Amino acid sequence: MNIGTAIWTIYGVWIYIRKDLSFNHRAIMDHGGIEALWIEHFLPKTKQILIGVTYRPLTQQDFYSILDVVFSSSNDFLQYETILLGDMNTYVLCSKSYPLLQCLNSFMNMFNLTKGIKEPTRIMFNQLYSHTHYPCFR
Repeated sequence: MNIGTAIWTIYGVWIYIRKDLSFNHRAIMDHGGIEALWIEHFLPKTKQILIGVTYRPLTQQDFYSILDVVFSSSNDFLQYETILLGDMNTYVLCSKSYPLLQCLNSFMNMFNLTKGIKEPTRIMFNQLYSHTHYPCFR
């Protein structure tokens, strides 16, 4: 792939790669059920880094199940350093029994991911709901 290009999915999730950075678009990891984009980033003398950018529409309830399938279908998540970015649109200020929050926490535990941001980045609807933009690291 040409260095210094923007790559994006049909959904609008995109990544801009600076001209002096080497990467490969990992189209094989794209899944039609979720809005996600994956790249493999190369740094000298380090482990390769797999970077994913995702978006969960408010109405998509099976997002974490599909993301689980994507992670489980590739050994790359075990071999590479992994950074998962995006807007997960999961309410984190509600009860721990909230199903999507349980799915998020279960997914992160299953793949040994940690939250890079510990507090919600956006609170809407009179502060009843919180939309999260969590970068997740492994």
